[in-house]
Amino acid sequence: MKWILILFSTLILKSCGGFKASKSTEKNSLILTQLNTTYCINTLNGKNVSVYKLFISFNNNTKQVNGFSGCNRFFGTYNLEGNSLKFDSLGLTRKMCNNEANAIENEFNQALNNINSITQTANSIILLNNNNVLIKATKKDNNSDLIFKYSTSSRGNYKLIKIDNYGLLISNKRSANPDPKKINNTQWNTLLKLVETINLESLSTLKPPSKNHQFDGAALAHFKITKGDKTYEVAPFDHGKPHPVIEPLVKEMLSIAENIE
Repeated sequence: MKWILILFSTLILKSCGGFKASKSTEKNSLILTQLNTTYCINTLNGKNVSVYKLFISFNNNTKQVNGFSGCNRFFGTYNLEGNSLKFDSLGLTRKMCNNEANAIENEFNQALNNINSITQTANSIILLNNNNVLIKATKKDNNSDLIFKYSTSSRGNYKLIKIDNYGLLISNKRSANPDPKKINNTQWNTLLKLVETINLESLSTLKPPSKNHQFDGAALAHFKITKGDKTYEVAPFDHGKPHPVIEPLVKEMLSIAENIE
């Protein structure tokens, strides 16, 4: 990957529409006065790319734009004037990824260069080159900020499982920084349904069913959920014996980690 990729493009913003723009679409247009949210990329050149967790985020106050393009984070500034949006000095971080991630990133960056119009609804945007749809995206929901972490340790052994909207990380070393593996929408949605059954505020009050880890009778386990800027954590417990409140969620995490390709 290159150290920095500079992208210069100007986008003409119009209103919400279908797969291709039309006169009926224009009648339902929303004139953009500001961009100030994060959009998750659903399709790229007609292909479903939700699994890659691409996103673009606008900050109306600072006029900054940033996001994730498949391998690296991109960043820059933008200027919105009427129906025109101009990106300036967009660049990329320098992380190296596998061929699949690099290919998606290259395709995404090329699409950004070719975009010259946008259609919008209250919850989504469609980025086009003339009448051809290149990117479709929806506003990020609160669940996109969820992070699940489960770790276990004993003498000489350590394992961390982290799952968020970007994928799964498995690390056997505390200082390791592995690339995320993709999880499918079914796996992610299962975790979301399980967490809905839990009162996050009560996690810190849960008492561990057993404490064999205190005398090396079991591996020590930690479990925490981060949502936005708040972290909810249970007291340390024996690996394999989580509290019944979190047991279904922990088992699902371990199952995803064990069966990931």
